[in-house]
Amino acid sequence: MLRLKLGLPILFLFTSFFGSDSIVWSDPAPMEYFNSLVAGGFEAGYRDGAFQRARFNNPSGLAFDPEGERLFVADTDNSRVRVVLLDRKNEVQTLVGTGTSGNIDGPFDKANLNSPGRLVFAPPDRLVVYDRGSLHLRVLDLRARTVTTLPGDFRIWDLLYDSKTDCLYFTEPDQKDLIRLELKTSMAATILRDDPKIPSPMALAAGPDGLFVADRDGSMVFRMKWKDLPFPLATPVIPETFGQAHLVQEMAFSGGSLYALQIGEEPLVKIGDPTVPVTLATAWDFTIDNRNQGFEPFLAFTTNNPVGFIASPTEDRKFYLSKPFNHIVRNGVVSFKDYDFGPYWKSFTNSEPGTVVMDYLYPPQKPKNTFRILLAGDSRTYVGPRNVPGPPYDFNLTYQAFLGTFRNDTMGKQLEFFLNTEAALRGISTRFEVLEWNRKDRNLSSYAPYEIPPIVKRYGIDMVLALVSWSAYEDYFIHPMTAEGIPAEDVEPEYLLKPLAQRIPPGIAKDFYDRFLKSGGRITDKAAFPMDRDDQWTIYKNGDQTMKDDMTEMAGKRLEMMAQRYSSSPTLLGGSPKTVLFFVPYTPFPDSAVPFWQAVSDRYGFPFLDLSDGYQALRIGYYPDITQCCSGHYTAYGDRLIGYLLSHYLVEDKMIPFHPPAVRPKTDPSE
Repeated sequence: MLRLKLGLPILFLFTSFFGSDSIVWSDPAPMEYFNSLVAGGFEAGYRDGAFQRARFNNPSGLAFDPEGERLFVADTDNSRVRVVLLDRKNEVQTLVGTGTSGNIDGPFDKANLNSPGRLVFAPPDRLVVYDRGSLHLRVLDLRARTVTTLPGDFRIWDLLYDSKTDCLYFTEPDQKDLIRLELKTSMAATILRDDPKIPSPMALAAGPDGLFVADRDGSMVFRMKWKDLPFPLATPVIPETFGQAHLVQEMAFSGGSLYALQIGEEPLVKIGDPTVPVTLATAWDFTIDNRNQGFEPFLAFTTNNPVGFIASPTEDRKFYLSKPFNHIVRNGVVSFKDYDFGPYWKSFTNSEPGTVVMDYLYPPQKPKNTFRILLAGDSRTYVGPRNVPGPPYDFNLTYQAFLGTFRNDTMGKQLEFFLNTEAALRGISTRFEVLEWNRKDRNLSSYAPYEIPPIVKRYGIDMVLALVSWSAYEDYFIHPMTAEGIPAEDVEPEYLLKPLAQRIPPGIAKDFYDRFLKSGGRITDKAAFPMDRDDQWTIYKNGDQTMKDDMTEMAGKRLEMMAQRYSSSPTLLGGSPKTVLFFVPYTPFPDSAVPFWQAVSDRYGFPFLDLSDGYQALRIGYYPDITQCCSGHYTAYGDRLIGYLLSHYLVEDKMIPFHPPAVRPKTDPSE
């Protein structure tokens, strides 16, 4: 059983505070969450180094290398190209540019740029940069560390690269052109000019099946299929309508969907049939939908003012944006995710077994350097009401308010928030995602061997963190038995029509039944199982050791089978996913529930976190921690306490990768 470990931290605190003139904190790592600072800040300037101290001056274009480890930034008003080293805690370095505007080619340390705007990565090791000041396209050879200029003057709004043909595509809205330029020969070809559907082509995006184009002044997005864009171009291209949008400024393709930044109250939309606004999430009680009058919008754009907008090459539905027009990061880069937060924001949403997790639509592909936790349990894990009235109340209304609470107030989301916050402050690059799976009115042991393993395998889960409650011994008497000797997943109505005496399988269930009768227990003819569920703790406390062992096996054997079924699933640290049980005090559970689950953990080798001491010691500080209605579930404040306790104990007991990363030697950002 876990205990508080206070001696060493307190000694360290006193030594640090009284034994030195100052406390040296390590540089934080970027916090990975729904919305994250990548680099920069509000104030314009020029500074390399740690991501939170780096300064940019009107950053615009963004480009990734194929591995997603280097994010290149066109620092327009500094006339430099910078690079954010995402695999080095987002350290910012200058790649090329002296800070003086000009058109000098040559080595990186001598060449200069003139207000760089758009830029794209062209494999194997080139960056193509559009200089707004000189109207030239510049090629940065990252291996030779030299800058050259392509012939021609252009007035480019958007720029992208096609690896199949080694060509650039770019729009010139004022010239009413969409141009393709072959890098090898510098030959240009006009794809669109004065097209009636797209008179002023502006925003571009590349998808697997075509090139997407939006007009500067229109309300439609069009697609040209790659097969209709042969090189060289033989016949005119006819754009096809793809979806509706309004004053599109930028576009990006990710996770099979086309996204657009647009002017207005819906700054981010997913284009299709129909086009839908994308709702972004925060850690709190509102989504970033640009309609919360108490807060400045997270995303806001002005017409014809370029920003950088790019999808992550390694994570579906994660985007990077330069220069969001708000008071937080006006001269920097942020990232944000679209996990369909809007439809899943309220916590009563459920999923069918074997489909998707129950909180947000996390991509099945686990992001690099991510430790995924699956928090499994019952209804306590997916509600977190902030204010539920007590008696007298209308139960139906109260119950709906109780279920329809904000997803981020649940204990799993609070755990995720605390882990990522603490990891960032300690300078740890590991990110944490806590996914949720639960079943209302069903015990963990009842569904765990059937529903948990497919989720673990689908999402690459590294740890199953299971909230334990009832023993679920009654399943052995109301479910048919499987060949493995455990209760089947579902109840069969015809099976339940049999008298109890005919539904007692041999083995532990029969032994428990017989001993219950010998102990003086009474069973009616119509009983579904030997005793009331609430009596199980009395039996465990007062029954003989064999009955205790039987109850332990009835709960633990199914959890053991659950773990066996996902034992071959790969994890971040290698080996099998870890299974950890945890217990939190709850109204129906007496003190005897703790030794029961401790016995299950000891017998089957599961680590067990008993949060009783920490929860009881701190719960008044988080009052009201439980609701008056609805079986006294935890409130949002109780969930916050539980999330914090879990994050504390998981780190203290070294159950998760929470150590500082090894220091890597500095590298040339162009390599």
